[in-house]
Order: sequence, then structure tokens, then C-alpha cells
Amino acid sequence: MRDKKYTVIIPTMWECPRLLTTLKELSSRGEVGEILLFDNTAGKDIKLPSKVTHIIEGRNTFVNQPWNKGACSASNNPLLVLNDDIWFEWDSLFKLVPPDLIDSESKIGMIGIGLDCYRSPHPEKALFEIRKRTYGYACTFFINQNHWVEIPQEMKIWGGDDWLLTKNREQGRVNLAFSGIKALGEVSLTTRKLERETYIRGIIENDIRLIKKYKIREET
Repeated sequence: MRDKKYTVIIPTMWECPRLLTTLKELSSRGEVGEILLFDNTAGKDIKLPSKVTHIIEGRNTFVNQPWNKGACSASNNPLLVLNDDIWFEWDSLFKLVPPDLIDSESKIGMIGIGLDCYRSPHPEKALFEIRKRTYGYACTFFINQNHWVEIPQEMKIWGGDDWLLTKNREQGRVNLAFSGIKALGEVSLTTRKLERETYIRGIIENDIRLIKKYKIREET
């Protein structure tokens, strides 16, 4: 039986100068089988590491639909969904969340990033159960491909994490977060830049309406 490996899914608009280094680091990892890079631009003429499949969208398809496409087309299972502007000390992350932790029979739904990782990481690396997501939870998350429930097409930027958390909980799985590992980078760099544009603000407002419509976010 072959070792399990991750499919890494990354949507990008190339706003993070460090992305190529991240791709090289992930491509060198034994835990990673492939990297699906969804390029939400007209394409960039650049040599990419061998494990990267460069999928040129030709336009901004935002966040949730590249996630759906990656989950559907992944050759390796489980999945690691990653922002293009975040990275880690990979040894620590893959030791805490190895690919064989999240199999199809597992009662684990999602494993996202804990809030402490952005601020002051807990001294001990651990996984813990969550009921509702915290800030930045889905900037990095792990999930079994068979536990993916397609995010509605109408939901573009926000709400995909709430959708997956809710659907996995409804199917009897436990959602977790990881703690104790420092998140490096400038989180949500692209989204913050685009939020200045009127049409993006309109999309986010619609996503918020859809979150309420589908009742997928637990109130504090």
C-alpha cells in the first residue's frame, strides 16, 4: 500500500512575492504528492517546480470555486488548502498533521489554523475541537477529499469554510484546529487589496447574505 500524500490547493493572483519559494518548499516535501495552483490572472510566464500543476483561470474566479475544482480533480487524498500568502515551518506542521491522520473513515472533518498561530503560538503543538471557526481558520486547512461537500457556485469569496464546517458537523464529524505553530506571511494580502474595489465589496456583501440564507455560521 503506497504512502498517502497531500494534494495542495492554492488559488493565487501573484500578490505575494514569496509564493514561488513556498511552492518550491512544498514540492520538495515527501508528504506532498501534487500542488494545484489556480492562477486567477491571465497567466504568468514562470518556471514552476515539478509537482505544480499550473491551472490558468484567465480571470478572477475568487476563492471558493478554485477550492471546489481542486477538491474534485485532486489525484492525491487528503487535501491541504492553502492561502498563497502564508507559510510555516513545514516539518512541524506535517508532523502534527500527517496525511494518514485524515482518512475516509475518520470522524475528523476539517483541521484549520488556530487563532494562536497568528499571534502568540501556544508552547505545545496540538489539535483541539472547535464548534465555530475563528479568524483566519481556512487560510490553511486539511480535509479528506471524500468529506468535501461542494460549496455553492453563488458563494465566491467568503463562507466556504463555514459551509464545509457545517456540512461535516451535520454528517457527524468533528472539526479541529491546530495550535502551537507560527503562521508566517501577510495573511489575506490579496483580499485586503481587492476589497478597495466596489465590485469586490458587492461580492462580499452577497456572500454574507448567502451565509445567513444557508444558516452556516454560528453566532458568537
